[in-house]
Amino acid sequence: MQEEEVYADWGALRFLLPGAVIAIFCVVGAFAAYLQFWPGAQTDSAQNQTAEDGTEVDQVELSPQEVAQLRVSDFEAALIEQNIAKFDYAFSTGQEAQAQLNGVTAGLGLHQIEVSTEPVQLVDNLNARTPTTIRWTLVDDDPAVDGTQFTTSGELELVLIGSEWELDWDPSILESTLVPGDVLKRERFTSARAPILARDGTPLASEREATQVGVVKRPVNDVGALANQLAPLLKIDSGDIVNTLSPRPSDEFVLLSTLLPAELDPIRGELQALPGVEFRQTTMLAPISPTFGRAWLGRSGEVTKEILDNNPDLFSVGDVVGLSGLQATYNSQLASQPGFRVVIDRRFKRQTDPSEPAQSDQGVTETTVPSNVDDVEQPASSTLPDQVDGENDSGALENATDSDVLYSSAGTQGTPLQLTIETRVQQAAEQALTRTDKVSALVAVEASTGQILAAANGPGAAVDNFAFTGQYPPGSIFKTVTSAGALKKGLGLNTPIDCPLTLVVDGREFKNAEGEVLGQVPLLTNYALSCNTGFINIGSVMEPSEFPAAAAELGVGVEYELGVNGFSGNVPVPSTPVEKAATSFGQGQVLVSPLSMAVMSASVAAGAYTPPSFIVEPDATPAVAAPLDPQVASSLQQMMRAVVTQGTGNAVGGVAGGPVSGKTGTAEFGNEVPPKAHAWFVGFQGDIAFAVFVEGGEFGGSTAAPIAGDFLNILAQNG
Repeated sequence: MQEEEVYADWGALRFLLPGAVIAIFCVVGAFAAYLQFWPGAQTDSAQNQTAEDGTEVDQVELSPQEVAQLRVSDFEAALIEQNIAKFDYAFSTGQEAQAQLNGVTAGLGLHQIEVSTEPVQLVDNLNARTPTTIRWTLVDDDPAVDGTQFTTSGELELVLIGSEWELDWDPSILESTLVPGDVLKRERFTSARAPILARDGTPLASEREATQVGVVKRPVNDVGALANQLAPLLKIDSGDIVNTLSPRPSDEFVLLSTLLPAELDPIRGELQALPGVEFRQTTMLAPISPTFGRAWLGRSGEVTKEILDNNPDLFSVGDVVGLSGLQATYNSQLASQPGFRVVIDRRFKRQTDPSEPAQSDQGVTETTVPSNVDDVEQPASSTLPDQVDGENDSGALENATDSDVLYSSAGTQGTPLQLTIETRVQQAAEQALTRTDKVSALVAVEASTGQILAAANGPGAAVDNFAFTGQYPPGSIFKTVTSAGALKKGLGLNTPIDCPLTLVVDGREFKNAEGEVLGQVPLLTNYALSCNTGFINIGSVMEPSEFPAAAAELGVGVEYELGVNGFSGNVPVPSTPVEKAATSFGQGQVLVSPLSMAVMSASVAAGAYTPPSFIVEPDATPAVAAPLDPQVASSLQQMMRAVVTQGTGNAVGGVAGGPVSGKTGTAEFGNEVPPKAHAWFVGFQGDIAFAVFVEGGEFGGSTAAPIAGDFLNILAQNG
C-alpha cells in the first residue's frame, strides 16, 4: 500500500502564529521584568550601551549596594543645590523634607554647602547607610564672616521598600545630633571691653559684676505711676522712663539702668516691690569704686541709636558701649571687634540647675544674661564662651567642650587705655574733697614729668569733669603769673611795694579782700599776705602783652594735648588801665581751670614748664620741658614757701610728707553786693604739684587750703 503523505496545514498556522509570538514575548518580558526588579540581578536600563568609541558593550549588572550608591549620589547633588524636594522619601514627602532643610539652615543666613559621602554599607537586606560630611561656607557682606568654613558630620540611611531604595530623610544627615525642630544659628557676640589702666598698669576700670534693671510692662497697670516711683530710685527723669517704655511690646524686657552692687543694694527692696521690674545679671566696665574718677572715666551701657548710627560696623543693638567720658571718647579702642559663632539651637533644652530659683521673693525675675553676647535668644543648652580653647587656624573647633557650638570666631580684643593716673593719689584727692559738699576739684601733677596723677571732682561735680574743663577766675593765685612777669622786668623779692587799703585806677576803686593795709613791704610779703593793691603796683611795671606771655611760660593759656578736653586758661591782653589792674591779681577777663593751675604750680616746682599728659602713648615722643629763668624760678619757689610759713597758707604748715609751698586765692564772681567768691589753693610738696578749687568757697586760706592739707596727709598715710 502506498504510504499516504502528510503535509502541514500552513494555512492554519498563519492564524496560530501571531498568538504564539505574542505569548513568547509575554514570557520573555515577564522574565526580563523579574531580572530588572530582583535586587540581586538589576541591570542598566539598556540592553546594550555604547562606549565612547562607538562600539557596543554588554549590559553591566549592579549589586544592591551599587544601586543604593547611585541613589545617594543623586541625593548628594540635590543637597548641594539645597533642592531636595524632588525625591520621594521613605517616611516623608519631598516638600516636607525641603521645609525641614530650610528651617534647619535659615538661621545661618546666606551660605553654600559641599557634601561628601563614603561608600554605602548594607546593614541588612532592607537597610543601608553612609556617613556624610558637610562643609559649610558662609556668605556675608562682612569680610570677617564671608568665606568662613566649618564642617559637620552626619549619616544618611536608605530603606528598601518594594524593589526601590528610598532615602530616609532626617536632619541628622546634616549633623549627627540634630533632631526635628533643632536649627543652626549664626550669632554675633562681643568680648569684654578692654580695661582702662593706671600708670602702673593696674585697672582703673574693668569688667565687674552688675545688674540690669528693667521693666516688662505686662503686669503694669499704670506706666506713668511706675515711672514716678522709679525716677528717684534710678535717678532717671520720669518722662524719659515713660517715653522708653511706651512704644515697647508688653512682654519685652526694657532696660532702664545698669547698676553696680553698691548702687543696687540700698534700693533693691524698693525696686523688687514694684510691678514689672526685673533684674538681669551682666557685667560692665566700671571703676574700682562708684565715685572713682567718675567724671572722666565715664560710664558704659546699652548702645544708643546715635552711637549705633555712627558705628554700624562696630556695634549692634544690645551691645555695651561707652556712653560718656573716656569710655565714650575711646569706644573704638576699648571695644572688641565682634566675633560670631554657629550653634545648634535645640528644640528640647537641657534642664537648668533646679537649685537656682527662677524668681526672687518679690516676684522680680533674675536672669543671667552674659554681657558679651548680642541681644538674641541663646540656646539654653549651650555655654557659649567668648573664646573656646582648641581652635585651629580657621577658627573651627577641634576640642570644644560644648557640642552645641559648631564654630566660634572670637573676634579681636579691644586695646587697653593707659592713663598717667596713680590710684592712691586719685583716691587721696577724692577723699579730701569729701570735706565740702560744693562743686570742687583737685588736680595733682608730677612736676618733673607733667603727668597728671589725679583729677578729682567733688560731690557737686559728679558728671562734669570740672577739674579739666571748668573755666573760673583765678583770683590771687594768678599773682604767681604777675610775679613771674615782674621778676623778669627786674623786680626782686625785697623790692618794696606799697600795699594801701584801696587804690583808684582810672576812676575805678580796688581794695583788698580782707582789708589788709601793709604799707611799704617787700614783694615777697605782698605775695605771702596776698595784697591786691600791692599787686596792682607790681603789675604796673609790665606791658599789657607781657601778662599772657608770662602765663604761657608757666603753662597757662597754651595748647594741651591730653587726648581729652582740657581748658588751659585764657589770659587776654588787657586793653585798658582798669583791665590791666584787675588782671594783675587774677580778676577781669582772666579764666583758668584747676588743671591749668596745677600745671602752673608744677612749672614753679620744677623750674620748667613740661606739657601735661593724661593718656600714656607707648610710641609718643617724651615731652620737652621749657626751662624758666633760673632766678625767676628760685624766687617764685621762695615766695610760695613763704605763703605757708608766714602768710595765708598756714593751714598746710604742719602736714605730713614734708615742706609745702603754695598760694591761696579768693576769686570774686557775679554781680551780687558783696560779690560771691571761689576759693583756691595751689602748691607743691616735693615732686607733686596740685590745685584745689571750691566753687563759691569764699576764702582760699580757710576753705581750699585745709582740703589740700587733707590730701597731703592722706597721701602720706597711704604711702
